[in-house]
Amino acid sequence: MAEIVTSTAATNRYAVVTGANKGIGFEICRQLASNGITVVLTARDEKRGTEALEKLKWSGLTDLVVFHQLDVANPSSVASLADFVKTQFGKLDILVNNAGISGFVMNWDAFKASGAATAAATPFIPSERVKGVLNDAETLTEDTIHELLNEFLQDFMENSLESKGWPTFFSAYTVSKATMNAYTRILAKKYPTFRINCVCPGYVKTDINDNSGIFSVEEGAEHPVRLALLPDDGPTGVFFVLKEVASFVEYAVVTGANKGIGFEICRQLASNGITVVLTARDEKRGTEALEKLKGSGLTDFVVFHQLDVANPSSIASLADFVKTQFGKLDILVLLKSQFSVFLPF
Repeated sequence: MAEIVTSTAATNRYAVVTGANKGIGFEICRQLASNGITVVLTARDEKRGTEALEKLKWSGLTDLVVFHQLDVANPSSVASLADFVKTQFGKLDILVNNAGISGFVMNWDAFKASGAATAAATPFIPSERVKGVLNDAETLTEDTIHELLNEFLQDFMENSLESKGWPTFFSAYTVSKATMNAYTRILAKKYPTFRINCVCPGYVKTDINDNSGIFSVEEGAEHPVRLALLPDDGPTGVFFVLKEVASFVEYAVVTGANKGIGFEICRQLASNGITVVLTARDEKRGTEALEKLKGSGLTDFVVFHQLDVANPSSIASLADFVKTQFGKLDILVLLKSQFSVFLPF
């Protein structure tokens, strides 16, 4: 569990955790309270929220956790919570914005069968204009984000997401996360005395992924709790992946990429500045494809590694290569008919 890393005593420190009746939010409440922080556990559903509160009280945290109803999409509900905190505590030290609205119904059989479970959290590659807007820290404003979201909604209603360069898989979820990261940077700049960060806790076993993740909620909650307990001189305006500051150098693996669609995907990814591992079962054909891409001026962005997706030792060899060379994998494009490829990071 995350330990207190600030010299300030935890006594009389207060936190609000949104969407906290289950999963990561619930565990964040437990870990913060275990560190002596008084926590306001919030949930949209009052019954589920009070049930979660009782669970924490049974864990011996009776004096450190209270419940308040909160619907993050309802301004009057937000105002009610703010009044409660002001009246009861007079201040708020920690806010963990964990609540979310999925906005879609998942077909899990289709999701898993497509092999997407290994790549559900991979970054999308939006149009260059959208990427430029979100990455321009100097000119980024709240109004800019609102305009971008309104544009996304309009394109969604007109069924033109793909043609306009938006992600088409988990589109609303992905865009919301990207803009939340951008909004974090805006707030950090606006309030320099606060520590405002966002974090990806990893692929955690929660309801949103049908509990198919690789990390437990206890492991996932450690990372936001650590950030919540940062000292006054800690980092701010930063996006963390697990414990590390996110690297904005992205790495991709494309299977069956010596020709056709796979080859073109490699070219387009590399053209977007992403380092691509072009894979093919036939080493000669793979190296020939690599030379073609290098001839297009993409020498620094493409490497080759042999891969037979039906051969476990070949898959393991590729996984070791990626882990050794890059230390992470952001994008996995599976083009072969076998969907058994899994790179354990």
